[in-house]
Amino acid sequence: KMPEVTIEELKGEIAGLDRFDESTLLHVELDVKYAGYIDRQQRQVDRFERLEAMAIDPLFDYDSIEALSSEGREKLKAVRPFSVGQASRINGVRNSDVAILIVHLKRGGAHV
Repeated sequence: KMPEVTIEELKGEIAGLDRFDESTLLHVELDVKYAGYIDRQQRQVDRFERLEAMAIDPLFDYDSIEALSSEGREKLKAVRPFSVGQASRINGVRNSDVAILIVHLKRGGAHV
């Protein structure tokens, strides 16, 4: 990846580029330059969708998970999120709490 390289600079290096109109070349240049950012954004969207799809039983027993932080446990018990995505957005619930919650959900544990 070389974001500083422009299509104009490549015209002399790659045969046939001069056949394309400027609009097409600009579009290709921007796609190439921002591909990494777009890929990262898509991975974030995919992760968000997976977390939103991971449901939490309303009777989930947060007290049975010793590894949760005290604050995270209390916040989760107070809000009773319906999904891991919602749990991840609760102020006071750490990323580590969310990771622990995911592990327990995948194991099918912590139900009343």
